[in-house]
Amino acid sequence: MAHLMRAGEDDLTKTCAINHDGARISAGHKRIGRPRIKWYDQVMEACLERLVSLGVLLPDWREEIRTDEAIHMVLEAAAEREL
Repeated sequence: MAHLMRAGEDDLTKTCAINHDGARISAGHKRIGRPRIKWYDQVMEACLERLVSLGVLLPDWREEIRTDEAIHMVLEAAAEREL
């Protein structure tokens, strides 16, 4: 995930998977049935847990900051190679 986030803006893998702000690109339609577990969502959750274990985020970060702000912190940590 960190390699993907550090990749250049013209990288094909990055442009297919995430937006310029680090958010997952959605398909644009809703499927019928149970929502699928997506790789991006699992890895982003693991990255956020890692930032909690490193002390960058508080354990109750969801009560204090928005998810997009937390994703921005993951992007910064990936750029600093902490993840």
